[in-house]
Amino acid sequence: MKGLVGGVIRTRRQASSWTAHDHGTHVDQGQVAEGAETRSNRSREDMAEIKTAAENSPEAILRVICLFIISDGEVNDAELQALDDLGVFERFGVDRDGFAAIFDGYCDDLIEHAGTARFVGLADPEWVDAILAPITDRVARRTLARMLLLLARSDGFFADAELMIYRQLLDRWSIEVDSLADPD
Repeated sequence: MKGLVGGVIRTRRQASSWTAHDHGTHVDQGQVAEGAETRSNRSREDMAEIKTAAENSPEAILRVICLFIISDGEVNDAELQALDDLGVFERFGVDRDGFAAIFDGYCDDLIEHAGTARFVGLADPEWVDAILAPITDRVARRTLARMLLLLARSDGFFADAELMIYRQLLDRWSIEVDSLADPD
């Protein structure tokens, strides 16, 4: 998985060291700067069009999970274990390697979307909306909202970025968090 550092993904142009090991990541932090440049303060010419997956496809759902997992800038082993425990890989017909391929593709798209910017905000509202957009099925939305809530708890910490994304998801999909306890 790509270089995750402090809530931002560094583009390949800035990384002098990339290593992926057992779904963990290391990046040379020599060039990491305070604060991420977000989409809102860059020109449209600097950014690639946002790619989306097919409507309600397993890939679209797994990309939402990727968005959520890396929103805090770190892929935690407990999160991957939670995906196993929740049966996510099995439910969507992938194993860890298949999920890693979707995750890598997601990260490549995010880096491409960053364009010439040195950093991209992982919880950029326009990006989040684009990743959420292909999920149109009511039951899929509610199931995913439940999964993400459990996933957020898996590493023992509900990060600010995870909370921002979760709130945006609930608002976009018109879901009341209390209603998630009700059957579909």
